[in-house]
Amino acid sequence: MSTVVLESKSEPLISIIVPVFNVKNYLVKCLHSIINQSYSNIEVLAIDDGSTDGSAEICDQFSELDQRVITLHQTNKGVSAARNLGVQKSSGSFIMFVDSDDWVSQDIVQTLLHTLRIENADIVACESYHVRGNKKDRPNESGKVFSLDRFEALDLLIKDRAFRSRLWGRLYKVDVWKNVFFPEGETYEDVSTLYRTYLNANHFSFLEKALYYYNQREGSIVHPDDYKSLFSLLNARRSRYKILSKTYPELNENLKASVIAAGIDILKKSASGNVYLEAAEMNEVRQVFTIYKSSKTLKNLSPSYRLSFLLYRINGRLFHLLSPKIDRIIVKLRNRVN
Repeated sequence: MSTVVLESKSEPLISIIVPVFNVKNYLVKCLHSIINQSYSNIEVLAIDDGSTDGSAEICDQFSELDQRVITLHQTNKGVSAARNLGVQKSSGSFIMFVDSDDWVSQDIVQTLLHTLRIENADIVACESYHVRGNKKDRPNESGKVFSLDRFEALDLLIKDRAFRSRLWGRLYKVDVWKNVFFPEGETYEDVSTLYRTYLNANHFSFLEKALYYYNQREGSIVHPDDYKSLFSLLNARRSRYKILSKTYPELNENLKASVIAAGIDILKKSASGNVYLEAAEMNEVRQVFTIYKSSKTLKNLSPSYRLSFLLYRINGRLFHLLSPKIDRIIVKLRNRVN
């Protein structure tokens, strides 16, 4: 049985929050990767969200084997409620999130804590491997550290680069979570929440080293086949625009571009599934394009999104037919240029 080290300036307690729901085939690997960290002074809050497949029992078994693992059971309320409970019950000076179907490198805690201290950051993030079955991508692993102020970090977050809307793969000072809560009952809760922690922080660091393994498994909540779930993403980005456009008007065009991109995602997802939006849904997307579109906004879209938007404006049915092929066209064009 492991022993928790008392909180000290040199060995602060790190709270690692793991929401759990019906992931028995992945959970053991996830929890093993956490309790075997090179940095030992951690508490692992495994929040069982009403699992029915044996995941709850696995959490209990880990709690019996390692006193640093604290299992909390709740009726099924969703991942947001599980994370909110984890933050509420955490005791550490720092917080980290790990999804229960992912796993982490043995030195992720130690490395991120060291980077955060050296850079005097409030939030530090690392690169991640995207795992699909037996394959994983090769992210940039230069080992370089980039320091950012709040505006720069928000800009990258909105552009969905480096500091993306991902809770995992980063270490937070607990203070940045003050009065920040996940919206319960919604998907894309990270988009609705993460930027609020940025508003509580001043200094950010990004480490170009992959320490987190993001398991893109079939059936994951963040890979739905139904385009309707993307309306939650659209709503989250519209809400983010309302808040940040007042505080940082310099980000307005990028904020509006992110809203338009969500509308395009809805159209692309429906096209890939060969289904058409209902009339009310189509009207909502059209209104978004009308309200948020400007020449400056369109310039802030990526080439793929810009091409998709222009094709949609030319002919909706042609867009529906060609949309699944647009990304491949963009890749081919880039390869020719390079």
